[in-house]
Amino acid sequence: MRGIGSAAALAALLPASAFGAAAGMSEQVRLGAKAQTEAGALVMLPGISQDWAMAMAVIRRSLSPKFVMDFAEASNVKALQAAVDRLQARKVKKIVVVPMLLSSHSAEMDENRYLFGVREFPSAAYLGGAHAHSGYSLVRRVKAKVPVVLTQALDDHAVFAELVAERAQAQSKDPSREAVLLVVPSSRADLANSQWTGTIQSLADKVRKATRFKSVQTAFVPEDVGQDERAKAEKTLRATARSLGDEGRVIVVPLSLSRGPERRLRKVFEGLFLRFDGKPALPDKKVARWVEDSLEKGKKLPNMRTYTKDLAPPAPPRSSLKRPSLGTPVRSGSALDPRAGLQKPPAEPPADAGTADEEAQEPANAAPAAEPSGSPEAP
Repeated sequence: MRGIGSAAALAALLPASAFGAAAGMSEQVRLGAKAQTEAGALVMLPGISQDWAMAMAVIRRSLSPKFVMDFAEASNVKALQAAVDRLQARKVKKIVVVPMLLSSHSAEMDENRYLFGVREFPSAAYLGGAHAHSGYSLVRRVKAKVPVVLTQALDDHAVFAELVAERAQAQSKDPSREAVLLVVPSSRADLANSQWTGTIQSLADKVRKATRFKSVQTAFVPEDVGQDERAKAEKTLRATARSLGDEGRVIVVPLSLSRGPERRLRKVFEGLFLRFDGKPALPDKKVARWVEDSLEKGKKLPNMRTYTKDLAPPAPPRSSLKRPSLGTPVRSGSALDPRAGLQKPPAEPPADAGTADEEAQEPANAAPAAEPSGSPEAP
């Protein structure tokens, strides 16, 4: 739902007391000057929706005694700037930004590093796609008068692994005879990044160890490709699920962070004997534990805001990006330093730049199974 991620849109979804200045001053601010806190919390959301609004309301109630809370859509510089301004108006001494994103090594994470001055140049891979800032030579940064810390994304954090494991276990009958397939929305740039794929594989390994499933595998579905290439990727994904099904029951868990991709996945898996509840991995109210852990660690870190000048993105890479085979686990080391990606890109900037549910009981030519509660309708 990128494009509606404004403060007004989120304020309309959250309770009146949940969104700072956009919906009235917080309880801490109303207590007076003594309510100043050492750190303010800015949670960056992957999108704006009713589901996320409800999850954020739970997080606010849980953490507001410790932190002044605010929320904004990731990569939306206008919404992020408004959130920073609100937190500064509440006299916070530091802002800890918590990115509710899948990986610390994604192109979108690099773009948010740039926006908060942690990275020198904008992400050419991210800006070159659907999120390009057309018509602008410079990409504006978020301005702040206080220190800023940007924490890690979800990655393979123990809380996220626990949530994914619970999603799989809810559909399980005999883990020792079942395979879990984590379907991961991705971009071409992310798939070419071994740290990104390595983090996803590390998450899969943690889920397997916690659940004793026969296997936990990953499959990547690129979202920034043409229709023909997307169809080819989905065909490979279906073949992967069918192959796993030859050895036992298959449970599909999409690692999407908002509703949308599941509807298309239902069609991909139509007619296969597998379990798929048609729900995204997040939002989930339990993610408040991850947010709190990120904030507690982040408030102890020094200022990460190094760059303040607005710059233009470097030229997109000329060579085509190689992608791993869909459905094939990719093992790699995972360096989850939130400062990752700070290296100057090789290109110099311009000189003047400043669900098939219940095991899909019936095959494709039979009557469709009943839709799971709360999941999108099948196409």
